[in-house]
Amino acid sequence: MDFLIPTDKFHKIVFIKQYIRKLKPEDQTIRNLLCYYLSLVNQKYKTIKDFSFFLAKSYSLNFRVNLSNIGCYSIIEYYLSCVDPKYLNDEFYNINFLENTFEDITKPLIKKNKFDKKIFNKAKNFYLTNLLYEKENEDQNAYNGLINAYFLNTDRCFISSGDIDSLNKITLDDLYNYYLSILEDEQISYVTGDVFKLEAKNNSTLKIKNDYFFTKRTNSLEYIFDKANTKQAQLFIIYDHQTYSNDKLFYALCLLNRHFGGENDSKLFKRIREELSLCYAISTTNMGSTGIILLKALINKKDEEKVLKEIDYIYNHLLDDFDLDKMKNYYKFYYKDKLDYINTLYREFLYENYFINTPTIKKEIEMIDSITLDDINKAYKKMKKTLIYVYGGDDE
Repeated sequence: MDFLIPTDKFHKIVFIKQYIRKLKPEDQTIRNLLCYYLSLVNQKYKTIKDFSFFLAKSYSLNFRVNLSNIGCYSIIEYYLSCVDPKYLNDEFYNINFLENTFEDITKPLIKKNKFDKKIFNKAKNFYLTNLLYEKENEDQNAYNGLINAYFLNTDRCFISSGDIDSLNKITLDDLYNYYLSILEDEQISYVTGDVFKLEAKNNSTLKIKNDYFFTKRTNSLEYIFDKANTKQAQLFIIYDHQTYSNDKLFYALCLLNRHFGGENDSKLFKRIREELSLCYAISTTNMGSTGIILLKALINKKDEEKVLKEIDYIYNHLLDDFDLDKMKNYYKFYYKDKLDYINTLYREFLYENYFINTPTIKKEIEMIDSITLDDINKAYKKMKKTLIYVYGGDDE
């Protein structure tokens, strides 16, 4: 492992190995398929049954291979979560066994310089099943339409889960050759937990990143309606502020987002859902690396005009009853418990050492404490409504 993040606070140990590269929208499908293949079998356990049995009998080891993003960087991640051996009376289940196991199961099944055809087909079928399910998901279709409308022809215009047409074109050789290419990516590995008996080798090739924001988008105010035979309509409004986590005003926008629609006690939720019953759900999200606040509501299409009118009224009077101290306390309370998760430790480590403009939780809390009412006013003025997007609602 490159780094040890020692703590005896938790009952688990987590091993991580990551391959990181700049995101390419066209690679989403093959990267997802590769994760399916890598998670099923490996050189030591060559069938799904054998591998599953090994994980189960070893005190239910939790192993997976994830695809995720930090801004415009794409990460393929091996993840192994284990019970800390100090809690078990088993001489064979020790920290060295866990380290060796992680090394073993991160070596994929390769036969004669190729991936295994049977496992490739199994991975492809698993993946296809999930994509077919997603194709019928109204929420996902609506969100995909929004992203395509607002970030068309930019690096942010991608569907993170991939697509069926691209999947059907991927061959066994394509996937194996792609796997060889990720071995050249920047790499980092670390282990978190009570790991004092291990040694760090520090073989990481990762370089510090601070250029992962999505800055390109459509900036003209538009209204788009996508017809779909759904009972409810999904309403999205984008408030573009183009402010990112390397700017103090980003944290002021976090507080504004919470006040506007970020929680169930927000102005939008209490007025439009609870008082007027004009929607089934309504919320806002500050999407950090894209520089926008996204409002989403599930409504009856016939009520659209009323809902939009109420939203505009609330937005125009957003600061009338804004309580800065209250918002700060809510925000800090929400993040306080996150410091007590083992997964937070390695995420904080990665952000602090490599993705330096992605704030750690401790830094976020410090920045929140420093926000003034003047910052709130400046942040509010940066919010520009740039798109209203409505999906479905034709099936009244």
